[in-house]
Amino acid sequence: MNDARKSDGSDSDGETRSPLASLVITFVSGALIGAGLYWAAGDLWSAPSKGGMDHSSMANGGMANGEMANGGMPHEHGMLPVDDWANPPTIAARIFKDPESGWNLHVMTTNFTFNAAAAGYDNVEGEGHAHIYVNGDKLGRLYGDWYHIGGLSAGQHHVKVSLNANDHSALHRNGKELAAHVMITVE
Repeated sequence: MNDARKSDGSDSDGETRSPLASLVITFVSGALIGAGLYWAAGDLWSAPSKGGMDHSSMANGGMANGEMANGGMPHEHGMLPVDDWANPPTIAARIFKDPESGWNLHVMTTNFTFNAAAAGYDNVEGEGHAHIYVNGDKLGRLYGDWYHIGGLSAGQHHVKVSLNANDHSALHRNGKELAAHVMITVE
């Protein structure tokens, strides 16, 4: 059986393949594939997410409302008035020292159902989640009545819990955000 390639890298008809040409072809092919993936990812990022909510502004740092996204950049969610709801929600909160470490925050609501599965979907009157802030920095979302706050430095700390609709809009009543405020003193 004849081997079409000789040991010197030439084909049976005498042509020699350059390693530089192979490298260039590999580089160009990789660049084309990378560009295609970049464009596809860009299209996915700018497409509206579930429920029609568009998070594309997050890529540019978003905007205010006091909420901070990753990296400390402001993140916009907007406001949703509840004045015309049949049963507008209420919120209150209490804080308790945890016997092991940190603090336990108890959030009490009326006319409001926490629904983690609906986060990011269309709003439903009387359901959503809460956002928790300590000294203006967002700790995260709350999907139930209790939240554990880890160790805090010595001094006074302001805890705010805001009620939010499924699309993350802050609920407002009579022009004021529906939020509970508690203070923690750490000695």
